[in-house]
Amino acid sequence: MRTAFNLALSMSTVLAAIFASGTAGAQTGAAPAADGDDAIVVTAQKREQRLIDVPVSVSAVAAETLTTQNLVSLSDYYTRIPGIQLSGNNTTNVSLRGISTGGNTNPTVAILIDDVQFGSSTYLGRPPLPDLDPATLQRVEVLRGPQGTLYGASSLGGLIKYVTKDPSTSEFSGRAELGVNTVKDGGEGWSVRGSVNAPIITDKVGLSVSGFYRDDPRYIDSIVAARKDVNKREVYGGRAALVVHPIDILTVTLSALYQKQNMAGSSLIDICSACAPLPAAGSAQRVVTFDARGLPDRRTARAAVVPTTNEVQLYTARFALDLDAMQVTSISAWGRTEQATASDSTARFGGALEAFAGYPAGQTYIFGEPLLTNKFTQELRFSNEGAQFDWLAGLFYTNERSALSQTITRSGSAPSLLAYRGENLSTYEEKAAFADLTWHVTGQFDIQGGLRYAQNEQNYRVLSVIDPAAQALFGPGEDSLFTSKEDAVTWLVAPTYRFNRDLMAYARVASGYRPGGPNTQTPGAAPTFGSDTVMSYELGLKGTVLDNRLTFDIAAFQVNWKDIQLQNTALPSQFAFFENGKRARSRGVEMSGSLKAWEGFTVDANATILNAKLTESIDPSTTSVQRLFGQAGSRLPYSARFTGNLSMQQDFDLTDSATAYVGFNVNYVGNRIGLFNQNSARAVLQRAKLPSYTVVDLRAGVSIDKRWSVNAYVRNLFDKMGITSVDTRNGTQVPQAVFITPRTVGLTLSATF
Repeated sequence: MRTAFNLALSMSTVLAAIFASGTAGAQTGAAPAADGDDAIVVTAQKREQRLIDVPVSVSAVAAETLTTQNLVSLSDYYTRIPGIQLSGNNTTNVSLRGISTGGNTNPTVAILIDDVQFGSSTYLGRPPLPDLDPATLQRVEVLRGPQGTLYGASSLGGLIKYVTKDPSTSEFSGRAELGVNTVKDGGEGWSVRGSVNAPIITDKVGLSVSGFYRDDPRYIDSIVAARKDVNKREVYGGRAALVVHPIDILTVTLSALYQKQNMAGSSLIDICSACAPLPAAGSAQRVVTFDARGLPDRRTARAAVVPTTNEVQLYTARFALDLDAMQVTSISAWGRTEQATASDSTARFGGALEAFAGYPAGQTYIFGEPLLTNKFTQELRFSNEGAQFDWLAGLFYTNERSALSQTITRSGSAPSLLAYRGENLSTYEEKAAFADLTWHVTGQFDIQGGLRYAQNEQNYRVLSVIDPAAQALFGPGEDSLFTSKEDAVTWLVAPTYRFNRDLMAYARVASGYRPGGPNTQTPGAAPTFGSDTVMSYELGLKGTVLDNRLTFDIAAFQVNWKDIQLQNTALPSQFAFFENGKRARSRGVEMSGSLKAWEGFTVDANATILNAKLTESIDPSTTSVQRLFGQAGSRLPYSARFTGNLSMQQDFDLTDSATAYVGFNVNYVGNRIGLFNQNSARAVLQRAKLPSYTVVDLRAGVSIDKRWSVNAYVRNLFDKMGITSVDTRNGTQVPQAVFITPRTVGLTLSATF
């Protein structure tokens, strides 16, 4: 507790200094920043702008930072960005500003690769988060707050945008890197990545190609398979991009991206000795604790080692036409996600099948979820920037088709048996028109307004075949078709005042929308669930002061959330379904800053103070299925009241041709609460309370001639057992937890040419 308090105090001091300096800059005026390499440029509003000019809370992480520190996935670097929460097992759930009810509902955060929507707008087509290698990227942008006007549905909390590198038509360059690492109480991993850029026709045609392979170190044992270090995660892929300037006013960019993940083993660790066996229905609820439950250590899973694969393809064609008075941009994309997901779900289904179907005890039940999603998107937009007005207008279309199978297979001493098989075929089609206008009222005062109209149609067909004995648990087989159709209007208004070129304040009022859709096949559940909406109010101050040595971004916000979508668990089948709650609210302050205190020394800090809670109780009435229990004032799942990150680095010269750096990163995640529990006698566990944790990382490196580099790092220096999520199936199953990665030590060698 003292460590957390000291970290919070130190971070508050740093950020208070940043805020105070920012205020001083507003009063005295700071020198204008030069347009140069130090200016961070983002495309958050679908046009290039300096980061400090965007009237929305946005962060950018440069690819150089990711490669230098070997931060290869979102779970490695999300702590560098205020407002993000991660939870989940193999399929990670991501949320911003606490806008999440947990579970696998329709997404609240949109994922984009460049300006192309990645994955699905629905839970039926859900893909894994993209694991793009840093060599492919230029930067990662994170926009907080609803972005429905420019980016459409499923961006209630915000969006994450991966910006890839464009080929150069004038310079030949390349990079190669080899990395090795090892994890405490586990094995070794390694990685290799390379990229090359070649002008084909100078100033006319350029080609870039990159590829990578990564085998992460393994550290979780399996008590079922009696094997050590089984949590395999192997990722490889690449990207090719071709840019062509057939005429001066036209740029054509074609790209192809491929990625495959091979995984095995479960990250879910048994916890809470007092919770096993599960108390009888109607018993007094027990508190979830985090002691290892009958296992050699906390890094042992009671699960069979089941292989899983995820394969992603994305093909994009972008045409940019500059007509002086207007710029025309067309982006066409087709993506394909194929998953062969399976897990040992004995803890979830075994007891129920023994009790209701009369299956023999001691068997293993594998839950398979193979999924195939094809998605086409087309966006056409027109824009211009003028002395009096900047405007953008466009049309958007997407069509996605998903085929999700679900199987429950029994294996063990008894003969193998397919207890359940369901085929879920779904389509999602959306059409939208949007417009955005910025009026430069004076040289210092702007008003931005935006509007979007969208319409979506969904179809969901369920075809299930169930073993006769298991029908006592799952019900009879079904062949049903569900449909839904919705439309939505989202809008924003954002006045901005510039004290000088490099210091601005803004206000932003924006709405957001997430589609509802057909429900899962669950007896008694409504055939569809409705959309939910947010209304966000934000005040921000951002800029750079002290001769560009200090950059800061401070935002205070309140998000009102209506008709919140919730995931529930049907009993006794343990199948998930979806329903709408009432209202919630997220209120908080986000702060981030970067200070170049002296030559070569940089301090980066961010913090989020958050209060995300229900403002209306969930309806406790029960029908033929269970309702969730949540009272007004209950915190939203996995929303920490305080999170913070502090990073310091010193760069220095060793010789005329050699430079070096040393640095550290300290991250604090406050306590959180798990998913809502059911309002039923079977909910015999209290909502899990996840404890806070603090993680310290170290890094150092040497560069020679700006060509050869050696980088070393230690992540989770003190080997903390931080907990990212807990699964109790809404209080009806013995709990299992996901812990952060143990202490990891690594080294990378790279060459740039």
